[in-house]
Amino acid sequence: MGTLTGDIIEINLERLLYKRIGPAKRLFSQGVNCLALLANGDLLSGAGDGTIAKISIQNMLIKSEAKVMGAVTSITLTADSTHFFAGTTKATLYWCNTD
Repeated sequence: MGTLTGDIIEINLERLLYKRIGPAKRLFSQGVNCLALLANGDLLSGAGDGTIAKISIQNMLIKSEAKVMGAVTSITLTADSTHFFAGTTKATLYWCNTD
């Protein structure tokens, strides 16, 4: 779950317990608007400042990131999870490789 403060909270849904918060070492400016879970467990996050980031699920560190025009409002993975579409508030649609 993403927050308006720019962090991501991991919760154990079976026990309804807080597990951890991330990403480690920095928050996303203007909040986390959307998240997508990759097949390997890593997360894709879209932020209000236009940042798209790939976050390691093991240590909640940012593996890679890119800036786009406008706040990221949606992330949708393709059927094979090798690519994703990201939509923004500037009516721009990006097609990206998950690697």
